[in-house]
Amino acid sequence: AGTVNVNTIGGSTQARLLRSAVNQNITATSLTDVAVKAADYANAAGFTGAISGSMYAAVGAASDTNLVNRTIMAQVEGTSDTTKESLSADKLDVQALSLHGISSLDAGAAAAIEGASIGGTISVAKLQSSTTADVKDYTVVANGADITADHSDKTYMVNNGAAIAAIGASFGLSAGVVDQ
Repeated sequence: AGTVNVNTIGGSTQARLLRSAVNQNITATSLTDVAVKAADYANAAGFTGAISGSMYAAVGAASDTNLVNRTIMAQVEGTSDTTKESLSADKLDVQALSLHGISSLDAGAAAAIEGASIGGTISVAKLQSSTTADVKDYTVVANGADITADHSDKTYMVNNGAAIAAIGASFGLSAGVVDQ
């Protein structure tokens, strides 16, 4: 008996201010705050299980794969020529935040009376996200600026593999792989 599960989360979350004049012709006492913020929260969960029993040979295997590939960007970008756009602000806040999580619970079990049994699981979690915050090709006049990119990943895995044979051989295996 076997079970296979694959979860994939892709795409992007972007907040961008492109080639725009902001707060022009405003006196210093009436400047307002300017904020460009992108926030992304993505979670994947997989639960797999397989149980097998036989008189002579049994295999119970479970596999769970979770992939997160996201692009999170907060950006203020002007043109790259010599005439740059300008931005005036009391406070400039450019912020990119991403929180990603993967949970996996897997079990594989096998039992044979006479012969061989194999029970096992494998879990794979791959997180390939990028989180950026930047100001590029702009003239900025501000009383304060905060440019922040914050990225956090969490992975939780529980794998169980069990096998039993009354007469013969048994093999239980469980493995977890995290690529971040």
